[in-house]
Amino acid sequence: MSITENTLPRPKMSEDVIPFTEYRRTLSDCLERTKRTHRPLFITQNGRATTVVMNIAEYEQREDVISQYQAHLERANLSRDVEISRREFAEGKGIPARKVFADIRERLLARQQEQA
Repeated sequence: MSITENTLPRPKMSEDVIPFTEYRRTLSDCLERTKRTHRPLFITQNGRATTVVMNIAEYEQREDVISQYQAHLERANLSRDVEISRREFAEGKGIPARKVFADIRERLLARQQEQA
């Protein structure tokens, strides 16, 4: 499934919010309802939402979409960082690899000397 697909059903607050006492009394029906509607149930206690109950298949699908979205963001950030690096290099702001590796060697040697 692609993150651009809109396959995750949106909760209907008028139907998917129930008090804990009703949930406890109709547990089996509630579980069947999450499976049938593919929507989560929001359980309330003392008038406040406290818990979400959802079918495991829907949960797994939501986790997959979240993972895909996070991977997409990471790729976008990496592309942006590469573009910034290219622009800075073209402007003469780059650091030669020899200097970077020399700095790393110096830091490693200093750390080794501190530990000795």
